[in-house]
Amino acid sequence: MGVRFVSPQEAVAFVNWLNFQGITRRDIAAAIESDFGAAQVFFGAALMWFRVEQERRAAVTKWLERLGSERSA
Repeated sequence: MGVRFVSPQEAVAFVNWLNFQGITRRDIAAAIESDFGAAQVFFGAALMWFRVEQERRAAVTKWLERLGSERSA
């Protein structure tokens, strides 16, 4: 029972987000080779954080769109 990607697009977005955080593909590979179990826990937690961040961004975008439409009305 682990955290799984919803789609290949989410996997790519997650890796891009990790890169933005300063974690490279080489870092990911080294972590998996070094201690697979620990890497699963770390990247599982990071994926959950990523999803929360995506939800937060979507909520802020929706709020800003609503605010803009109210001001233009």
